[in-house]
Amino acid sequence: MGLLDKFLGAARQAASGGVYTGPAGLAYPLPAQVQESTRQVGGMSDDVILAEERRLGPIVSRILAEVGRHVAPGVSTQALADGLTAASLAEQTLPAMYGFKGFPAAAAVSINEEVVHGIPATERRIARGDLLKLEFGLVSGRGFAAQSWTFAAGPVRAEDRVLLDTGPRALRAALAVLKAQCRLGDIGSAIQSTVEKAGLSVVRDFVGYGMGKKRIQEPPVHGHGKAGFGPRLPAGTVLNIHVILKHGSPEVEVNDNQWTALASDGQRAALFTCMAEITADSHRSLTPLLAER
Repeated sequence: MGLLDKFLGAARQAASGGVYTGPAGLAYPLPAQVQESTRQVGGMSDDVILAEERRLGPIVSRILAEVGRHVAPGVSTQALADGLTAASLAEQTLPAMYGFKGFPAAAAVSINEEVVHGIPATERRIARGDLLKLEFGLVSGRGFAAQSWTFAAGPVRAEDRVLLDTGPRALRAALAVLKAQCRLGDIGSAIQSTVEKAGLSVVRDFVGYGMGKKRIQEPPVHGHGKAGFGPRLPAGTVLNIHVILKHGSPEVEVNDNQWTALASDGQRAALFTCMAEITADSHRSLTPLLAER
């Protein structure tokens, strides 16, 4: 039985009223180990990193999809983080978020009005109708991959279905404009117009980014902008495109743990991301959109 299977058994037990103690055999890496693997990527050639991004992208997508299928009432947010970590270790990779700028967990799990960077906890259980945002990344010493997605815990309200349907549609709109020499504003405009046509807001305090020798590097990829403006992007650029959308206003505030961003108006939010490599006339998708797997 693999580590992920052990996690799933523990999560099911907890959801049915048992005490979640984590999957047997799961030994978390130290943040220093994760950061050493991160440092090693910086010493690799661009060709090696790009090849590894192409390899790792589908893996992180598959891990998110597998764990996301077990988002259900009663499961703890820590169980989900453990599942992501277990699957990462089974792939001979490390959870890239762990210790990044001091982040205290291997994955972020945010619920409802929590927009991003929620810190998982054993005592925090999912309720029916919750929206769960899972943020996760891998590092292998040769490259990175990362993806985030929003999952529903059972049936959701009609207004939340709008969030879940609009996010992937905005990602597809952003991907449709990707090609060599496109402008950053083209991407932001595609996201913003899609989101706002649905009567929703784009959160502006957090953005997508480039990926390469660093997990997060230039350029910042905003979810808003004006088509035809901004720097041009050459072929070979790898982007992690973020769609962060919510009901109500776009304003957020960081809570007392100094990490978790909350909607200032208490409205629900969703998060959808993907990695893509810009090519001469289009793009190569590195992390499939989970809705289209």
